[in-house]
Amino acid sequence: MSAGFLFSFLPIVCTSNESDSIKKLLSNTKADTATVNLLIALSKSYFNSDPNTAIRDAEMAKQMAIQINFKKGIALASKNIGIAYYLQGKYVEAINNWQYAMAVYDTIGDKAGVANILSNQGAVFYNQGDDARALELHLQSLKMSEDINDTLRIVTSLVNIGSVYTNKQATYNKALENLLRAYELAKKN
Repeated sequence: MSAGFLFSFLPIVCTSNESDSIKKLLSNTKADTATVNLLIALSKSYFNSDPNTAIRDAEMAKQMAIQINFKKGIALASKNIGIAYYLQGKYVEAINNWQYAMAVYDTIGDKAGVANILSNQGAVFYNQGDDARALELHLQSLKMSEDINDTLRIVTSLVNIGSVYTNKQATYNKALENLLRAYELAKKN
């Protein structure tokens, strides 16, 4: 499964004009939550075109968020760093940053954030061929997503679970069951 498929729910495409606009806004700001959020948005804009720049901008956001004790910003920046590393195939670095993000999400009670990170980590293990670990993480993400009734994360988890199950002919029926459930849920929303 490609990174684009697993992360299809992320807004990772941004035009150079949008990046330029964000850079312009950043030139007139100070260390606050708005600046952290701008750096995070700028980081996202480079996911596909320049992951190293995405990492740099997310690191700046993370450091600023730490400086002003903006926990959600710390988590989002760490998540973005992980995504950029994931897109480069640097899975250890991705997991390390996502584990940090997940710990922060957990401390602030952001279950959607935790569910998202579990799903992202599952993608790494899926790509490495560790279906058992991938499935475990995607099932944890699904449970948490269902607990908070987060349709987007439920659909994402079901698709990822279905994808894992497609790797073995013996589990094709489970794959179909999860993929159809995801389809029906997505169709309703």
